[in-house]
Amino acid sequence: MDLTMFQLYDLVERYMLYINWDMDVRCRLAGGKPENQPDNWMKNIH
Repeated sequence: MDLTMFQLYDLVERYMLYINWDMDVRCRLAGGKPENQPDNWMKNIH
């Protein structure tokens, strides 16, 4: 409840980057070949 809109947006954006990266890794471990490489979820988002 103490987050500003800017902080909340950053958290959501970081979470979405992590989800995309995680799904790519899971797909590769299951033997799939994703079409493109996801963005690094630890990149600088500012």
